[in-house]
Amino acid sequence: MAACYDKASPTYQFNGRLGVTVCKQWKEFFGFLTALGPMPGYLSVLDRVPGTHEFNSKTTEWRRGRERQLLYGSVIRTVNQWSAQLGIPVGTITSRIRKNLPTHQVLSKNALPRFNRVGKRFGMLTVIQPVPSVFKYEMVKVKCDCGSSFKVAYFMLQNKIRSCGCVPGAEVKACPDVIVYAGKTKNLRQWQAICGVPAKIIAARIRAGFNMEQALGYEEIPERATGARHLSRLTGVKESTIRHRRNIGVHPDEVTRVESLDKSTLYTLDGITMSLSQWAAFLDINVATLRSRLYRGWSVEETLRIPDGNSSSY
Repeated sequence: MAACYDKASPTYQFNGRLGVTVCKQWKEFFGFLTALGPMPGYLSVLDRVPGTHEFNSKTTEWRRGRERQLLYGSVIRTVNQWSAQLGIPVGTITSRIRKNLPTHQVLSKNALPRFNRVGKRFGMLTVIQPVPSVFKYEMVKVKCDCGSSFKVAYFMLQNKIRSCGCVPGAEVKACPDVIVYAGKTKNLRQWQAICGVPAKIIAARIRAGFNMEQALGYEEIPERATGARHLSRLTGVKESTIRHRRNIGVHPDEVTRVESLDKSTLYTLDGITMSLSQWAAFLDINVATLRSRLYRGWSVEETLRIPDGNSSSY
């Protein structure tokens, strides 16, 4: 239940965030117990068939043995056995399982389909189409704002190339001050008023290579890696800030909040209202400790009243 519905759970990103739910019968404990029976041994865990989107009696079973097993065709093997037979790293198989890919993709020897690059913009260049390549790099065809088009390795767009050469790359802004979309020419502040997406986030999305529909919020942004660098480019929040918030246990929904966590929220206890930093100084407790308690589900009273063992209590 926590993996599907509690955003603070460590396993939520591999289940609930991907749309996985629990069947109606299992939301009552005895419905679950009747279907699967008691835990077969100490530290037993549940395995859901990769690629399915609901925990139920058809997709879930108690793990047999210590290693996870995968059924493909009519053959059942552990992850390590499939890895040895197919020559796929164990980490790759595990990563694909966490992404909730179906079993045939989890055990695929070939590289999985790449993200759709068409429409992404880098400086003055827009990706038109992918290009087959014999090289190890992903090749794409791009079109410059001046009208010319050429082929280039995709990683070069992310790092160096910003134009076809008509304008020196050093002079090309990763995000232009004025954006032309749907026949309208507006600056970032004007687009913010129209689409409701903060100008800072629009600029960060364009710098990250998203197309204009995604940058302006008219099209859903596809699921991608959730590393600190990517989230920083996407939201405009500093990479170091995102890492720090994760380290102190901030709720996943709050990790990329543009506003300062302290300034945006005030906490009241016994008629006193202060920010979290002010409470930390008042109680002589590390602010990271207070944040961690809040985002683990502690009440405000518990967070501020219980001492951390190294300081005085309120």
